[in-house]
Amino acid sequence: DKGAFEDQSGNTSLIVSKKTNSNDLVCDTDCSLREAVHQASLNFGTDTITFTPNVFGTMTLGGTEIQIINQSVNIVGYPTLSANTLIVSGSNTNRIFHLNNATAKITGLTLANGNAGAGFGGAILTENNSNLTLDRTIVSSNFAAAYGAAHLSGGTHRITNSTINNNSANTGLALGVSGTLNMANTTVSGNLDADGGTGIGAIYVTGTANIRNSTIAFNRTPGGTGGGIFSDGTLDIGNSVVAGNIAAASPDVHRSSGVITSVGGNLVQNTNGFPIGTFSQTNDAIGVDPLLGALQDNGGNVTTHSLMINSPAINFGLNANAVDPFDNSVLMFDARGNVNRILNSTVDKGAFEASAPTAAAVSVSGRVTNGRRGVYGARVQYIDQYGQTRTAMTNPFGYFNFAEVETGTIYVFNVYAKRDTFAPQAVSLTQAVSDLNFVAVSGFNR
Repeated sequence: DKGAFEDQSGNTSLIVSKKTNSNDLVCDTDCSLREAVHQASLNFGTDTITFTPNVFGTMTLGGTEIQIINQSVNIVGYPTLSANTLIVSGSNTNRIFHLNNATAKITGLTLANGNAGAGFGGAILTENNSNLTLDRTIVSSNFAAAYGAAHLSGGTHRITNSTINNNSANTGLALGVSGTLNMANTTVSGNLDADGGTGIGAIYVTGTANIRNSTIAFNRTPGGTGGGIFSDGTLDIGNSVVAGNIAAASPDVHRSSGVITSVGGNLVQNTNGFPIGTFSQTNDAIGVDPLLGALQDNGGNVTTHSLMINSPAINFGLNANAVDPFDNSVLMFDARGNVNRILNSTVDKGAFEASAPTAAAVSVSGRVTNGRRGVYGARVQYIDQYGQTRTAMTNPFGYFNFAEVETGTIYVFNVYAKRDTFAPQAVSLTQAVSDLNFVAVSGFNR
């Protein structure tokens, strides 16, 4: 190093420059994600892996999982954009990440279509006291014999501001927790029993799970038990919604053994599966419908279930429980990252914070072209006066659409595409816009 001091941390920055799956064991100017992870394994300290702006869309792994062994690594996608900006896919043939005696933090991307076959953890498997953090991440449409999304064995794990949806397994539908899981501002939704048998629990706890301000809904195991949470260990839960899950017995929460502790502010719709009095702390509610909206893009980083008007979850959480159980830091924002919980006098239950609209919401749509034809897969992004962003992708004909955009403010729209450059446009929004069009000013196709 320059100067009198030599840095001994060993921390290194690595940059992925392509979506293609290759591994020549070197991460240089031509670097895949697999090559970056391998390079990180050769370094001591914690390596941070980021992506060049042209690396977005779907990245496939070519038939084998990425192993993270005996190392510490941060994989940082696009934490200020939708997690779907970059999708790492197992192509329904292989698991995505396998941690062995490792520590990994994954931020700002989607893990999809992993397949562990007869194994555990369709997207992620952790072993030998590995520690995993997921933040602003979507884990979707993965499969395994057990724990369709991830098997978190041993170690200490943290999931925040994320969505775990549409995964499937024969047992332990989404998450298997035999270590310690700290989860906040996270949605676990639509995970299902793959074989229609006696699967148990979208979240299957045999270790310890500490859950705050999360929504666990619409998971289903028609022949099984505990569609939402099945606990054989220690469950500590607060400010969370567990509702609309389907199972032959104990649809929402099932305690098989161990301890369930409510710290208040929860809403559990179905009252079967746990001892009377389990959910009897301040602002706990059982036997009521939370009135959840569909899982969709409600703005921000990940998909969420909104709270409909008159939802009993609105303003009935406990402010003291709106913390990340990993370190007790305050949850300033909801799962989307763009709605401030603290501005409301009382926080809501679940991962979504409802905010009273201050102006009408309208749609904004248009088309992106290169001067001759529509540009498919371009990212259209706007930023509002508070610095919050939202992203839409163009369809095969170049059209894009944003729903529910608040009027009465100015937005700056930018378009990002592989081969073309576009000038930004500022829009003072007073009504719906259907002709916000962008034409490339330079690029390959000009």
